[in-house]
Amino acid sequence: GTFGCNLFNPDDIELNSTQSRVAVIDIRVMNQSVLPYTSSRFVHNDTLTSLQVDWNENWIGFEFAALEFSEPSKNKYKYRIPPFLNTWTEIGTRREITVTNLDPGFYTMEVLGINNEGIWSSEPARIGIKVLPPFWMTNYFRITAVLFVAVTIAGSVWYLSRRKYREKLRAFKYKMAVDRERLRISQDMHDDLGSRLTQIKLMSEFALADGEAPATIRPRIKEISLETEKVMEQIREIVWSLNPRNDKLDDLAEFMISFAQNFGRRVQIPCRITADEEFPGVKLASEARHNLLLVFKEALNNAAKHAQCSQITVSLMRCEQFCGTDSR
Repeated sequence: GTFGCNLFNPDDIELNSTQSRVAVIDIRVMNQSVLPYTSSRFVHNDTLTSLQVDWNENWIGFEFAALEFSEPSKNKYKYRIPPFLNTWTEIGTRREITVTNLDPGFYTMEVLGINNEGIWSSEPARIGIKVLPPFWMTNYFRITAVLFVAVTIAGSVWYLSRRKYREKLRAFKYKMAVDRERLRISQDMHDDLGSRLTQIKLMSEFALADGEAPATIRPRIKEISLETEKVMEQIREIVWSLNPRNDKLDDLAEFMISFAQNFGRRVQIPCRITADEEFPGVKLASEARHNLLLVFKEALNNAAKHAQCSQITVSLMRCEQFCGTDSR
């Protein structure tokens, strides 16, 4: 003692074998305490109490203490936060840790304590940390986004198909209107111009047949008859080309044969025609049909004017990839 002496047996001294049980005494989110554990911040189950934080609450602080009071100043600690930090990290006598910028997910904060004799606690203090993801990382949002993209694609496909269908329908209606107008014009030309030209030709032929016509005007009347016949032939060609019922290739081949026969009689040159028995009923564009007919007529005219031929041979043939004509 103070005024005497103390005797002791070193073998009688017992080491402190009590494990330091650690308790979490405060939890702060964004530097604001969220205790008690009964608040809506915490979710409890049989084995673990978990703290829930939003993804943007990126600062979490824990304060803890070892429930060992023999020599509190010698209590030390270590912690880990798997899967963010899987290894134990010793922090000495410091009783606070701060965690920042955790990715969305679930973590477990574990703390162990050591007493003044260097004995670690066997069971750590545990607090779960559940970082909620932002809405664009949730399954609900992903499913909604996938559905939105799918609906958008499906809607776009439907809209484009409908627009294409409407364009085809509009083009079809336009073509039908054009065909009706072509048919009307061809009928009007056939009925009006054709009948008037026929009347002029008949009148000229009657005048030629009349013996009382003066000899001085008879050549003029004959010339009128011939020119009228030429105009009638041209009118028949125009009427035929305007009629939408003659837009097929087989119709064109039939018209070419008829035209070649009439051409041979008009120029007084025998015209021999050979043609395949069948031509495909393929529809031709008006411009393509017009160009084919012009080429055919030009070939006949050149043969009659420049070849000094005694016979014109016309061959209409169907090949694998095209239909052709050959004039000799």
